[in-house]
Amino acid sequence: MRTSRFLWKDAHGRHPLEISRTGGALDHYFHFILDLVWPLFRWKGGLSAFGPDTELQVLEPSELHFAQAMEGMLGLRMTIATQPEPRAPSGPVRLHGFNPRNGDHLQVFGSPPAFAAGRAAFVEALSLRWNAATGAPPAVVLIERTVVEGDRGGSRRRITQHARVAEELGQAAATAGVGFRNVVLESLNIREQFDLFHGGPVLLVGQHGAGLVNGIWMTHPRSAVIELAAADNPAHFSKLFPDLGMPYQRMEFPGPGEFMGGQMLQVDATALRRGIAEWAGRL
Repeated sequence: MRTSRFLWKDAHGRHPLEISRTGGALDHYFHFILDLVWPLFRWKGGLSAFGPDTELQVLEPSELHFAQAMEGMLGLRMTIATQPEPRAPSGPVRLHGFNPRNGDHLQVFGSPPAFAAGRAAFVEALSLRWNAATGAPPAVVLIERTVVEGDRGGSRRRITQHARVAEELGQAAATAGVGFRNVVLESLNIREQFDLFHGGPVLLVGQHGAGLVNGIWMTHPRSAVIELAAADNPAHFSKLFPDLGMPYQRMEFPGPGEFMGGQMLQVDATALRRGIAEWAGRL
């Protein structure tokens, strides 16, 4: 299990902080939320512990990738450590991140009900912090993965002819009497992403990837997730959402390329149109 090392600074001084976790780099949204933000929230027992005198100092400049999001969510500043790491007699504070692909979310929380309760507390705290609006009308949200700088996003996986798929799903949503949005998440800040998925019943449709972790903001009882995947895509979300008690379906489609190397999913929208109709019928 890999460890990410930080320095925690508050009114009582500075001390080392280690977060043990499984999975990829913390500059990926999935790991940023499940391996850092949520564990910090859980460690401190809520948002009241994060104030102007608290700071998370990173040892690697690359870990500042989500600094603005961290400040928006927890009110916690992320900066580069400018002093040598102190040697605390009692040793560093050790926290645990969690990756549902490996089932370690249940090792951290103990059971699916406890995990679901932890999610509810986390999301409710963010909702209160942001005075988030509720009561948005039902909507289907399709994530569009675009090519971004580096080996991330659409550089790894995309939907072939995404515009055609979006058009068909938009028509299906209109027929079902619900809204439709095709979103490029990189164009939204963390607050806008939270509001998009939290405000009302949402059917989140997206290709396997970090953007699907936005489903944890969806606490409306009629929200659901459809993951579009290839056969070699791992089972991160097939454990995450069912253990949160959220309706979830994984639809597999063929396509050239590999999981981490230019995979192009050839999505047949027929099954998706049926899924939209069934979801809308349960509202």
